[in-house]
Amino acid sequence: MLGLFANFAVALTYLSPMVGIYSLFVLGVGTGGPAYVWLTWIPVVGMMFVALVFGELASHYPVAGALYQYSKFSVGAGYGWFVGWFYGIALLVTVASVDTGVVSYVVALMHNWFGTNFNPASHWTVLVITLILLAVQTMLNITGARVMGRVAQFGVFVEIVGTVGIAIILAIKGFHHGLGFLFSTQGVQHVASNPLKLDFHGNWLTGAALISVLAPVYIFYGFESAGDISEETKGAGRTVPRSMRMALTWGGVASFILPTGLSSPRGFFNLDWITLMVMVVVAVVGAIYFFAARPDRALQQHTRDVAGRPPAEGSGR
Repeated sequence: MLGLFANFAVALTYLSPMVGIYSLFVLGVGTGGPAYVWLTWIPVVGMMFVALVFGELASHYPVAGALYQYSKFSVGAGYGWFVGWFYGIALLVTVASVDTGVVSYVVALMHNWFGTNFNPASHWTVLVITLILLAVQTMLNITGARVMGRVAQFGVFVEIVGTVGIAIILAIKGFHHGLGFLFSTQGVQHVASNPLKLDFHGNWLTGAALISVLAPVYIFYGFESAGDISEETKGAGRTVPRSMRMALTWGGVASFILPTGLSSPRGFFNLDWITLMVMVVVAVVGAIYFFAARPDRALQQHTRDVAGRPPAEGSGR
């Protein structure tokens, strides 16, 4: 059975601010300028309201399946059936699609370690690496809750080092600009000074900001995964709601600190960038592992309901 930290670790690793930041930092700063970092708190606050709702539902229905169970018990079996299948298909598609995002990192690592020259844009390269990742994630998924908890806890360590740790090292190295730089737009609302050559017709708040806020929006989902493993969590009725709020809170802090440091470094420190890529790959694989852990649980709950079997013994408040 998983405790509070392990359940929180699952939610945070799924949310994975490290993956989101390193994937979309260019989009955020390129469309919104340094001031985009303050937009991070908009989705955090908005999703906190969602987390409070999910937390209330999780406390009343502490069984595996999360959104499927919440819909079934609060609205009805028909709506629960629709949400469950829609949710399950979306998760399956997510597993395969996000795995393909790891391909460029894996190819780069293999080139540096083994001297290979695979083309990351090749369909065969993408297919083979994605299938290998899916196989690894499936094997991890069938090993049980104890292994899942250990992997999640390691994932939290990777997230801390890859976000807060990197920001601290950048701060020690120093920055080109003062704090006021983070409140500037650097003229990104004008096409002439926009690094991505986007034209917002001089409007930052009603133009550039509406696009740049999508970078942090991408990060703040997945905290509800804490509820997907309620039956494998001790005291799920109390633990799961806390895990959701903790994952969202600490994910927000990490997602604010790292872009703040990346916005104006004096010079990148002497870091083995291969190690950084390894951490990104581990974080992505960890996040996708928990993606992969969820469709089978949604299907399991459908099957259990059809068979008329009760929730696993020990689940509940």
